[in-house]
Amino acid sequence: MAEPSPPAETGWGHGAVVLGAHGGSGASTLTYLLPDPTYDLGPATDTQGNARTVTTHGRPLVLTARYNVPGVMAASRAINGLREQNLSVECLVVVADGAGPDPREAKVRLRMLEGHTGAILRLSFIPALRGMPEAPDLGDLPAVFQMRYRPFASTS
Repeated sequence: MAEPSPPAETGWGHGAVVLGAHGGSGASTLTYLLPDPTYDLGPATDTQGNARTVTTHGRPLVLTARYNVPGVMAASRAINGLREQNLSVECLVVVADGAGPDPREAKVRLRMLEGHTGAILRLSFIPALRGMPEAPDLGDLPAVFQMRYRPFASTS
């Protein structure tokens, strides 16, 4: 296994931790959008593809993945790897990789993950996130996004 994630070394306080199923999964953006304290653990695997050791210190674990076939497959591998570490995913957030309909094959694969996480939430494509140097505050995003994520964010 690779080196432990930062929380295993520093013993951060309460809050939520966000882990990317793969690089570019949206973990950093989601960490920014959720209220403090929320910690970005980076990707679930190291540069050689080995599962990283994750320690949450009892905080809810949020896993992010792109809403495409490779992203959902990476989420499945990450969920299995976390299960081997006796960790469960409180919430899987699938991040749309563009405007338009979600890929059918990704939807089918995502349905197979139901029951393996506490919840699965879809983060729709938000054009404002593409052209900004940093993510906007949660209150500046569309109301539908705020309604879906505020309940989760308030439990952390």
